[in-house]
Amino acid sequence: MTESTPIRRLLLFHGLKRSGNHAVINWLRGQAPISFANNIIPTRPIRWGQAAMPGPRPFRRWLERARLRKTLKWEPAGDQLLVSLEDLEPGLMPFAEVECSFLHVLLVRSAENVFASRLHRISLGDRFRGDCDPEFVDLWAAYAREHLGDTNCVPSKICISYDRWFTDRAYREAISSALDLPFSDRNIAHIPPDGGGSSFDRRRFQRRATEMNVLDRAADLSPDERHALDGILDRGEVRELSARLRADTRPPDALRTGIGGATTRRPWSTPRVERKS
Repeated sequence: MTESTPIRRLLLFHGLKRSGNHAVINWLRGQAPISFANNIIPTRPIRWGQAAMPGPRPFRRWLERARLRKTLKWEPAGDQLLVSLEDLEPGLMPFAEVECSFLHVLLVRSAENVFASRLHRISLGDRFRGDCDPEFVDLWAAYAREHLGDTNCVPSKICISYDRWFTDRAYREAISSALDLPFSDRNIAHIPPDGGGSSFDRRRFQRRATEMNVLDRAADLSPDERHALDGILDRGEVRELSARLRADTRPPDALRTGIGGATTRRPWSTPRVERKS
């Protein structure tokens, strides 16, 4: 297959930075030929007032431009395209007039580990400042509520727990099944270059990624970083949602609400939160 191959299915992958997005995406791409577009709406320029939040773009036009600009990873080239969206509201739809089937994939990581990684990342450079501001704690809570089923912002989704994905082969097999992919752990130990690798280990554990201490990142923090993390984890909503995520044992397709189909309507760009009574 080549770059001109029509896209049969679009996977919209949502996750906060430092949630293990690239690890999971790289693992998925090891199971089938899936082309990849990384972080198509950079949020830092938007947060710093250097750019405006774009509205939904016609998918075909965006795809043609992405092909011309060589911003897609085509190896292995296939008829599926995965697009990642980082640090944005769960369920944000970046495209209009999507003519292929599409599915949202939401990734959530435990608050302790995602914010430990983000706090440590801040120490690595000024461009990461603000990555643990209250707005991002609220955003993590929005992902957790969507994962747990408290909200239904996303009409068609697979929800993945990074912590369970990392530890549980049967859970990974269920993810593959839910996404209609042939299961393989071929890339489970590989660290892709996207995102710079781990906040703590960079890419030192290449081909040994399963040995990284990703489930206890608080132990790797400095005293000041640990104090800041405790302040985040002490928030009542974070404590409550964290406990529920730890207790959640549902399969990843438990919240699958149907496959998105071809549509010419203009999808929403800011999801409306619907709380279950």
